[in-house]
This record gives sequence, C-alpha cells and structure tokens, in this order.
Amino acid sequence: MAKAEAIEVEGLVVEILWWGKYKVQLMDMDMEVEAYAAGKMKKFRIKIIPGDLVTVELNPYEPTKWRIVYRTINKESKKSHSGSDIVSQDEAIWHQSGDATTSTQTK
Repeated sequence: MAKAEAIEVEGLVVEILWWGKYKVQLMDMDMEVEAYAAGKMKKFRIKIIPGDLVTVELNPYEPTKWRIVYRTINKESKKSHSGSDIVSQDEAIWHQSGDATTSTQTK
C-alpha cells in the first residue's frame, strides 16, 4: 500500500503555546490550528517566533495533528534583526563616555 501524501499549507505563527506547540493562522483557509515543530527543526534548534511565515503539513491519517516543516525568512524580520543595531559592550561604554565628556564641556 502506498504512503498517503501530506497536505502542505502556508501559515503565520500567531502565538507560542506550551509543550512546543504553536498557534498558526493558515493563509489559504481562514482558520487557526495548533502545530508542533518537525523533528529536523527540533534537532537543528530552529527558532520559531510569532510573526514567522511557516509551511505546515497535515497528516492525512490524523487530521488534528499539524506539523511545521519549514520556516520562511521574511525580509522585514531580517531588517529588524540586522546586525547594525547590535553594539558591543565596549562600543556602548565608549559612546557613553564620549557623550558624557561632550555634555560636560558644553556646560
């Protein structure tokens, strides 16, 4: 007997639930489902946060179990987490001391 094909749908992570489950809003269908991360995603510790675009898969044998199989990288989230905003501790101290000297010199 051949293995039944799984149904894949795009979705948006709305909320992180307990025990490694996520609430996902499906794009094609107007419904929210609970999904869990696939084994490879757990193995390689791929982080899923609210607002991520994911591909979920429905097992035809168990219609209540959805599995997140892929996380799409959004350009907006990539811009918001860019490395230009991250400053090392030494640079932050230098900037603070530089601001302090300029403010004392102007007074």
